[in-house]
Amino acid sequence: MSEQLLIKAFKAFEDLKKHRTIALTSDGMVKLASTDSDKAIGIALAGGNTSKDNFADILLIGICDATAGGAFAVGDALTWDNESRLVKASANKKVIATALEASAAADNITRVLLRG
Repeated sequence: MSEQLLIKAFKAFEDLKKHRTIALTSDGMVKLASTDSDKAIGIALAGGNTSKDNFADILLIGICDATAGGAFAVGDALTWDNESRLVKASANKKVIATALEASAAADNITRVLLRG
């Protein structure tokens, strides 16, 4: 079995947390996604948190661990909350991932499929 991944290193505009949703800034750097208007592109990979102005590996497409912002079921479409955690998407929200594992509560680490 093979997992196809698309990972790219980006310079951090601010301090980043691993397993959180990441957005692209207008100058091509990355930050934590926290608003509906953010241009979310992926999830910060494990390996520790990344300090501002350092490079972070961001998973753009593929399967990874991510921080949940609440309860959701396997197969739910996911978006991000104001703390860059994944939550069940409601109408008119941008979907960034699909849950491969259920989450029972906020701050659980769960597997997701990033759609890119």
